Amino acid sequence: MDIEALLTAVGGRENIRTIEDELTRIRLGVNDRNFIDEQAIRNLGAYGVVIQKEAVQLILGREAVEIAAKLAQLGAEQSGN
Repeated sequence: MDIEALLTAVGGRENIRTIEDELTRIRLGVNDRNFIDEQAIRNLGAYGVVIQKEAVQLILGREAVEIAAKLAQLGAEQSGN
């Protein structure tokens, strides 16, 4: 998965407060859910996207933990599972 494109689709580093990986999904705490581009995330290969008030869940399959780690390397804070 293109991590830079995913980062853009979730509103950039400044929109991510926390990252939690949960085996097949990532839960992102976000500052503003209006910056989330659900279709772009799906186009990148996500199986599903659940947008909540202050969070978004990305259903990614087996790659979720690895993708969460890569997002964290790009400057977002990772909470772990």
